Amino acid sequence: MNKEKIKFEKVIWMLITVFSIIISMVVTLDKNKPSYYTWLPLLPLSFAIINFFSYGIYNNIFDFSHNLAKLIIHLLYFIRESVAIYFLYKGGYTATLYKLSEKNINAGISLMIFETCCVYIVLNYYGKIHLKLGKLHFFKPSIRKGVYKKSKYKYVGFIMMFCVLFCILAYTMSPLIRNSYTALWDSSLLSTDSYFLAKMEAQAGSKDRILFTLFNVLFDFTRILFPCFVLYILRKKIGDKFICIIIGTILCIVQFAMILNENIYILITCMIIGIYMLKIFPQYRSFMKRMLIIVGTIIVVYYFISVAFTVSIGKGNIYEILSDMFQIYFPGITNIACGFNIVDHNVLNTLFFDIYEAIPFHSTLFGLSGDRLSDLYNACNGVKYTICPGIIQSYHYLGVFAPAVTCGIVIIALKTQKKLNESKDMFAYAAYALLLIYTSMTPVCYYPTVLLSRFLSTILPMLIISKFAGNNYTFDRIGIMED
Repeated sequence: MNKEKIKFEKVIWMLITVFSIIISMVVTLDKNKPSYYTWLPLLPLSFAIINFFSYGIYNNIFDFSHNLAKLIIHLLYFIRESVAIYFLYKGGYTATLYKLSEKNINAGISLMIFETCCVYIVLNYYGKIHLKLGKLHFFKPSIRKGVYKKSKYKYVGFIMMFCVLFCILAYTMSPLIRNSYTALWDSSLLSTDSYFLAKMEAQAGSKDRILFTLFNVLFDFTRILFPCFVLYILRKKIGDKFICIIIGTILCIVQFAMILNENIYILITCMIIGIYMLKIFPQYRSFMKRMLIIVGTIIVVYYFISVAFTVSIGKGNIYEILSDMFQIYFPGITNIACGFNIVDHNVLNTLFFDIYEAIPFHSTLFGLSGDRLSDLYNACNGVKYTICPGIIQSYHYLGVFAPAVTCGIVIIALKTQKKLNESKDMFAYAAYALLLIYTSMTPVCYYPTVLLSRFLSTILPMLIISKFAGNNYTFDRIGIMED
């Protein structure tokens, strides 16, 4: 079995290398590409070289119970450096951001290659550190009396009930909240404008705005912790039964009835619940892994089709749509190149408001206003609601030392993987899972301010709640033991 896994990993390693080289050759031979894309083939070619010399990171990389961080980081860089370039080529180099020149394209290519080299140095050398990965054993869910002492902290059940009831009441009472959330099957799913318009209906500091913000903060971690709490109780009461898997699946499906502007957060939420179920229902682990892959693929395809219908206005064919989609959702060369168009007359002021943006309830508490880097990025490029690439935010403040921020985030992701594997209670496990996914996605899909905001508003409260759980919700209480 181990030989088969090694063979599969080697095949994937070779396919990615060859695929990237082919893309580089195809783009090089394309006589119709704009003149400012002369050096574009260097992106997939450099990734092929980096990937070829990074075979070590493929060791058990598909064991996403223990190597999820490495898998996400590697997959996203492959998409950004190679797959997105392929669809850019097939789509006639169509992209939303159009203020491109040979100067900013070449600068963007250089920065991307430099960052990728630094990240893979971290992945290769950090990956050699042995992580303590305990083996899961199959124990009966019953626990002998007198083995465990009840913790003095008994408030976590009350906290969960309070959060759930508050969210229900706030949703029913506030039209602003109801207008901001929609379902996956709703035609207005991807209308970012409608979210911001609904949010602006209430002035900063008003009761409606406070309720709106408080609901968002509580709901974001309650929608993760409450399903995990329910599954924990079921595991404790009835054991490792298939009915628990069905209930867990229903809890995941329900998530798609309440979507805010950040649609990807729903996928992250379901991913965390899925990882949690793999942890506490080991008897059905193989089945759940297959179902996670199948259902996850269906949901992602459906989501991309929904996005395609939204961005298809003005596009000629499916490849143009996909070209635009990959540049938007995996900020690539066009988005990074346009970062060099930013004109900032007060860098310290911009830095202050970038940090200020991450503070929960900042508008209510302080009421300050000013330009963030994302505002300048959109204004200087004639667009709106477009994510500023993380490497551009780092470069704006640190120059050539920008990859240091990316590498720091990658190291946090890898350290969080170890924390996740060693977590003893359900609440800390869910918090570390969310932190792991965000730190793994930030280098490509987000920027550091988004990560800091998510940590302060969602992950930190989850970690605080875990302290109130004491030892009442540990995994060994439901028969999940680690060596």
